[in-house]
Amino acid sequence: MQSRHRWLSVLMWGLFGLWLLVQLPGFVVQSRQRRSPIDFLAYDRAAQAIQREQSPYQSPQETQKIWRAFHQDEQEILTAATRSQGAQVLRDQQARPQLPGPYVYPPTLALLIMQLHIGGPVFAVLLGLAIAGFASLWLRETKSQAVALLLLICSLEVITSLQGGNVELLLLFATLLAAWLLWHQRGVVAAPLIALVVVIKPFYALFFVAFGLFLLIGQGIPARRSLRTLAIAAGFALLLTTLEIVRWGAELRAETLLYFRHALDYQWFVLPVAQHTPMSIWNRTPMQALMSAGLSAPAAQWLSLAMWAIGVGITLWASRSKRLDFPLAFALAFVLLYWGRPVGWGLIYLEFVVALVLWPRLQSRRRWLLLLAVIALMASRWWALLLTARGYGMPLMTLQSAELPWETWIVLPGSWLLLLGSIARSASAAAHAQTAAG
Repeated sequence: MQSRHRWLSVLMWGLFGLWLLVQLPGFVVQSRQRRSPIDFLAYDRAAQAIQREQSPYQSPQETQKIWRAFHQDEQEILTAATRSQGAQVLRDQQARPQLPGPYVYPPTLALLIMQLHIGGPVFAVLLGLAIAGFASLWLRETKSQAVALLLLICSLEVITSLQGGNVELLLLFATLLAAWLLWHQRGVVAAPLIALVVVIKPFYALFFVAFGLFLLIGQGIPARRSLRTLAIAAGFALLLTTLEIVRWGAELRAETLLYFRHALDYQWFVLPVAQHTPMSIWNRTPMQALMSAGLSAPAAQWLSLAMWAIGVGITLWASRSKRLDFPLAFALAFVLLYWGRPVGWGLIYLEFVVALVLWPRLQSRRRWLLLLAVIALMASRWWALLLTARGYGMPLMTLQSAELPWETWIVLPGSWLLLLGSIARSASAAAHAQTAAG
């Protein structure tokens, strides 16, 4: 039996490696055609602007023009679909020069690409290594079989994130590794990873705040020791972040400060709600859902943050006097990150993280219900891509609509509630085992 598991593991890792490798030649072909992965293109253009001593940020008017262009593309496809010509219009749009979204991050990512001379193929290799790193560490920590790699191989959101050159894959691996280091009381080593993640996408601080609180109450070691680890990690991360901001230089700091002071003006959020699509469909965060329901952008932002804080508070209350293991603490903070962040065009790794935490904590019948739900969710995304390819609009990776954002209001809170329930089940099982041993 052990030999069979070993061979199955070798087979699955071989399949996983092959799955990664077959995607890489496309990046080389794109580079020869002077095209880039669409997300990476936005980072690269910002890097080129900095190299020319220009701002990496376009004006609010220019960014609004980009968002309106995406909306207009969707409207053209929907109109053509009524004449069964949507697929042809989509092909015509794809033949145009590439139009990436605007650069909406602090300048560190663009600076690194410029200074390290990173091109599309190299960036794709880094993303592939990040996927492999995330998979390896998560399988080990959850003690899951390698067959679970199928959740990544069949994940449209992982594939499109890799094909698009989305930095999120690097950030998620760095986040997992930093959380693992914090859990094992290695705050100094975790600090550079935390600083890197937060200085590229500041809202990842929501994850580290939540995870730090879960570590304090749920690890089963003296709180003073965990508090010391967190204080060291936070202190070093803050120092590194400060040094990085200094490294930007006065002019780039001023441009970045101006951008963040008016961040909402650079997003599609300030457009009329009817012009939010397709971004409002892709963006599966409560902030977007609240705006689609009629709230103003500032009100939706504050309300979504309040909901995140309430979620953290309820999780802390449910975890009181109970011991959390690392996978459960990470998964809870991970789901809450998707709940609190302002923009999330994909729920990358959500099924992989949540399912592998829940699987060993569920009875047989509930396991299969969970598996069916995961398969249905993943299949819905492939169906959305098929609808896009056939010219029925631009759902791309989700069947939810702006009017009925079911992934936002059902999948995300449902995942969180299932994880909360597993806290009680784990505590009950531990108490039962202790009683039996006594």
